[in-house]
Amino acid sequence: FGTHGASNLAQRFSEALLALFRQDMDDADAPFMRSPTGAMKRWQASRRRAQERTGRPPCAAGPSRCEQMRLYAAHMYTDDPIFLVVGVDRALRALRVWRTLTERVGLIMAAPEKRSLGTHALWLGVLFVMSLGLVIVPKDKLLRASHAIADTLKGAAPFHRYRALCGLLEHLRAVNLRGKNVMHGLYRPHEEQGSGRFGPAALVRCSDLMRKQLLRWHHLLRESAAVSVLAAVKRDEVRPPPGLDIR
Repeated sequence: FGTHGASNLAQRFSEALLALFRQDMDDADAPFMRSPTGAMKRWQASRRRAQERTGRPPCAAGPSRCEQMRLYAAHMYTDDPIFLVVGVDRALRALRVWRTLTERVGLIMAAPEKRSLGTHALWLGVLFVMSLGLVIVPKDKLLRASHAIADTLKGAAPFHRYRALCGLLEHLRAVNLRGKNVMHGLYRPHEEQGSGRFGPAALVRCSDLMRKQLLRWHHLLRESAAVSVLAAVKRDEVRPPPGLDIR
């Protein structure tokens, strides 16, 4: 958005916009969720139980406003929205609802060539293949990271390029499922006495720890090309907490 602190300010606006979209989409979808078949009734019953387990308000008599019963999802990072829907008809409804909302609010949309529609989409620099449940990093990102690491190890990377490299590695860390420890020591040039104090064109000099971590990242890049979305639901934090009974 071109201003300092934009991600914080813009995110608040984006979350408000999504809240309006969900209200309108729930209303548009409600007629198609009524009078369900036997299989649909069983599915709705299971989603009501799921809603109760989340601690959120229970589902009302109808499916409207029941988060766990929605057949769509909407997310947004600053100015980049992504929508997931079940079925072609619902996709058309979502497009109409979003278009009506953005026109009502007076927003200027991105150019058509930046938009995606289909079973996969590029969002936040990575490719989401919904039907296969895969998140794929484009090859150019991996090559850019590899070249930047090699230049940094040779002492030929200016600070502005190294700073971009750190942001890219943080992005890839979500794909290769590594902890924050893989970035330990790599922010030394950003410190008050680091290379960055001489400006964006200053060359970055590697400490021993930085060199060790960057060499480690050379190997991690091989594990950063793609990941299954199932990796997100196999982590310990999504499992029910163990019970503790003290008598």
